[in-house]
Amino acid sequence: MLMTDKEYTILHHRQAAAESALRFFTEKKIIPSSIPGPGSYRAAQAIGKYRADTLPTVMGRFNDAAKTGAGNCSEQSFIVFASLSRNPRLLPNSFVYVADLKYADHTFVVITDKGACNISGLNSLSRLSGGTLVVDPWTNDLYFPNLDIITASSLGFMHRPKTGFQFDVREICKYFEHCVCPTNRLF
Repeated sequence: MLMTDKEYTILHHRQAAAESALRFFTEKKIIPSSIPGPGSYRAAQAIGKYRADTLPTVMGRFNDAAKTGAGNCSEQSFIVFASLSRNPRLLPNSFVYVADLKYADHTFVVITDKGACNISGLNSLSRLSGGTLVVDPWTNDLYFPNLDIITASSLGFMHRPKTGFQFDVREICKYFEHCVCPTNRLF
């Protein structure tokens, strides 16, 4: 896939913005709440205590994640969405949305070209443009699902999963169709 300088710049801006959004979870030491491992019991207890009285807005999720140090895929995706949807590097050329898988329980963020997404119905990652970027804060992963490995590697874009868990979740996201999640309750 040959890419113009402008297309490369857009993809680079998408990756840089996504990396910046994911740093929040590393810096605040926010762990995924439903992955078994160190701290998962503490995360489940904290979520049960704080989530019951909070409005389901992005800022509510942000505050809960900061207080509890944990979040599920939906909560983490809405936090990343809030960061990316207002990022000036993405605004002129990109459309950012939260995706819910139709037949699997998972939520992630997609950055794609303006006009490349059918908001009203189901979509598939394979039907989106080559410059589509998936940001999955629950697995601490970001990738271009429609760039072949040679193009991605030669341009210096992240492509290979770091863990087996990331690989498995990527395959689920590629396999199942997803719906655009309504995001009208940011604050």
